[in-house]
Amino acid sequence: MRKATELLKQKISLFVSLPANQIDMYEAALHGGADVIKVHINVEHRASGSRFGTLEENLPFLEQIASERKVPLGIVPGDSAEKVNEELIESLANLQFDFFSLYTHHTPAWLMNDSRLSRMIAVSNQYGLDQTSALSSIGVDILEASIMPPESYGSLLTAQDLAAYRLLAQAVDKPVVVPTQKLVRECDLEALVRTGIRGIMIGAIVTGKEPESIYRATKRFKELLAGIEEQLEGER
Repeated sequence: MRKATELLKQKISLFVSLPANQIDMYEAALHGGADVIKVHINVEHRASGSRFGTLEENLPFLEQIASERKVPLGIVPGDSAEKVNEELIESLANLQFDFFSLYTHHTPAWLMNDSRLSRMIAVSNQYGLDQTSALSSIGVDILEASIMPPESYGSLLTAQDLAAYRLLAQAVDKPVVVPTQKLVRECDLEALVRTGIRGIMIGAIVTGKEPESIYRATKRFKELLAGIEEQLEGER
């Protein structure tokens, strides 16, 4: 476990959040070069407009991708604290998922002291920097910067957004991953990486919801991130 965390320490990493639990989408992200793939269960997902069913409903899919384990796999186990219990986490650990991903207000307190999966914790636009920085000391492994207000989803990334990500990256001593709540374009990537984040997670707003579009977006973002990282290494 903790492979995703170690990967983020080594390089700027590309996460792909699948818009549906389908093998063809998983394979598209994998073949496009995703460093990490994230899936969902027990969730009504606002950004993608998708519903993800229960563990039992998704078990054949989860077992198949987990049996391959070609890249670190993460999972959103629910969209409320009440949906996340010890039995569910035990099942995901047995499938050898690398990490769970939850908003702080969806994470049961006991889970912050559970070491079976790494903890990727998301903060929203409701959290101040003081509260966010405190997460470093209570068991967070990766911070997901889901800080854009819902009404801005899909709009262009701005300098104001870059400043917000920069402040967040400076406030915590854990790797920060930015999900594409806004429309992050290829021309935005270098400026976004220079804020100090360690990962970018592309989802439906950037990838679309078809296997071919997921493959194309993943491949292009992976190539661009590799070039940006090489450029930054040359500047050091």
